[in-house]
Amino acid sequence: MNNRESANLPIVVGDVLRLTGDILLHGLALLPPAVLFVALWRTGVTWVRLLALPAAYAALTLSFPLAVMAIGLVIPKVRPGRYCLRKREALPWIAAESLILALHRSPLRGYLEDFSIPRYLFYRLMGAKIDRTLFVGGEARILDPWALEAGRNVVIGAFAKVAGHVIQGDRLIIRPVRIGDGATVGGNASVFAGVKIGEGAVVGACSYVGVGTHIPPYEVWSGVPAKKCGEVNCRRRGREVSAGAIAATHGISEDEEVRRHIPLLQPRAEAGNAAVEATSENTATPTQASAFLEIKQ
Repeated sequence: MNNRESANLPIVVGDVLRLTGDILLHGLALLPPAVLFVALWRTGVTWVRLLALPAAYAALTLSFPLAVMAIGLVIPKVRPGRYCLRKREALPWIAAESLILALHRSPLRGYLEDFSIPRYLFYRLMGAKIDRTLFVGGEARILDPWALEAGRNVVIGAFAKVAGHVIQGDRLIIRPVRIGDGATVGGNASVFAGVKIGEGAVVGACSYVGVGTHIPPYEVWSGVPAKKCGEVNCRRRGREVSAGAIAATHGISEDEEVRRHIPLLQPRAEAGNAAVEATSENTATPTQASAFLEIKQ
């Protein structure tokens, strides 16, 4: 085999692994329900036959997560670093990514991603450093679980995407994505390799957080690319947070109509900070006090 053929080998292997991953995943997942259905149907008893389909469906909800985890057990661990996609050093990532893509393409993925326990076990099995309190919204995609480090009470919104790799030409770069305690990644937001989101920080919906971005604790970032647009000052663990940041987090405009219906919103974060200082001195007026929401944990 010449050098050119050797260089293309990982790409060909990747295509084979993606196809094999789909077939193997769904084959392992569908086999136990099919066997159970046939066994119950062959009994010939009417009431048992009526239970055959529900029983097979129940078995599928268990067999699919188990099939994903079984395949994950035999895949080599992926580690951060720089790799060449045309060399064998990239094969562990190609194999692991094939399983993730097969999972995301599968119509059965909800049996794993929509339930906290199997999702937590699968991400940990793939190398993620996460807490059990991690909340992942519907259709959110964790493309590189092995590169995810998330603290307590982290929220990743629906349809958000977290990727721990970057491909530049034939170079593959894998860098961890670190999300601090209590941080929030809004729906449809994209977070890429090397990003560090500080404790309590918020990434607005539909935002793009580029490679290597560092978001300090208790700041609100939004936009494409994401930039600082506010601060989080809600009373939380002894910290104050402005109501204006809450408005920015949820994408709510601070016009007169909104302020009339939601008294928590203030036109400037400075107004909220003044209310906090007055409240701490027990001299807050009702108007100032209404500008804050006390979040109790």
